[in-house]
Amino acid sequence: MTRRNLWVNLFWVGMVGPISGVLIGCNQGGGSSIPALPAELVVWGDPTPDSDAMFTSVRDFSNVDTSFVVIGTNNLVQFFNEKVCNVCEVQESTILINGTPRVDIRFGPGPDGTGERRPFLVSVDGYYIELVQESGAISFQEKDVVFEENDDPSDDLAQRVGTMPNPTAAS
Repeated sequence: MTRRNLWVNLFWVGMVGPISGVLIGCNQGGGSSIPALPAELVVWGDPTPDSDAMFTSVRDFSNVDTSFVVIGTNNLVQFFNEKVCNVCEVQESTILINGTPRVDIRFGPGPDGTGERRPFLVSVDGYYIELVQESGAISFQEKDVVFEENDDPSDDLAQRVGTMPNPTAAS
C-alpha cells in the first residue's frame, strides 16, 4: 500500500504544486536548467564490517535491475531512464528534494528479507521507496513497508567507497 508520493516531474519547470503536502517538480525536458548526465558515478559500499559488497545502482522497492537511481560524483540523481533530476541533490547518503532530506540510501536484503544485501531507496521515515514512471513523471512513492523493525539508519547507511565512469554519459 502506498503511503504518499514524492513527485519528481520530468517535463515541467519548477514547482507545480503540492500533492498531499509533498513536493513536486523536477525538470528533465530541455533547456539550460537541465543538468547533464554525471560523468562519474558513486560506488556504494555496505557498512557491515564483514561485507565487501559494492554497487553503483540503488534499487527501489521492486528490487529489480530496471528500477533504480545512480548518484553522480557531482551529487546529482540520475534515474533509470537516463534523465537527471534538477531539484534533487545528494548529501552523504541522503537525497534532498528541493533542499529537504527525503530519501536515504541504505543497505539491506530487500523487502522480502531474503535477497543479497545491496543499496535501496528508503524514506527518511524508514519506509521503502518505489520509483514510478507515469505520464512523463517519475515519483518517489513511499510504500507501507518498513525497511526494518525498530528503524535505525546509523548501522546501514550506504558508504561512498569509490567512483566509476558513467556508462550512459557521452564521451
